Amino acid sequence: MTENSSKLNIDLIITRIKEIKVGLEKIRKYIKIDVNDFLQNEERIAATKYELIVVIEAASILCNHITMRVGNRVPDTYSDCYSVLQESKIITADIANRLKKMAQFRNLLVHRYHIIDDRRVYNTIKRDLTDLDLFVNELKTYLENKEVV
Repeated sequence: MTENSSKLNIDLIITRIKEIKVGLEKIRKYIKIDVNDFLQNEERIAATKYELIVVIEAASILCNHITMRVGNRVPDTYSDCYSVLQESKIITADIANRLKKMAQFRNLLVHRYHIIDDRRVYNTIKRDLTDLDLFVNELKTYLENKEVV
């Protein structure tokens, strides 16, 4: 693949970044809640799972969109998209590895390969949400350096 950043859909990129930021804001209000209180409220758990799916999916849409236009190869799997961005020097290896795990977690949420322990959902929002912030920041830096936005 050759780099063709002029074909990037800036409206799509802006929309998905906003989705991530809004979703993270909604999820972050649950971080302040004690784990036991969180686990006792099924609506809160369901809302958190839904917002996690939304923000991780938005990140994956961004990843695939950019990869298909400026990546060095086509991703082999859903989570491999982040490896392609890393290989293309768009995001760091650390963020790529973190987001691959997050994409796999999203698959568990969506496809319910097994019932997910709600404590794991809580631990994910306490520990991993900044990964999405870092991803957005690295994408913005890349786009600004390419003078696309």
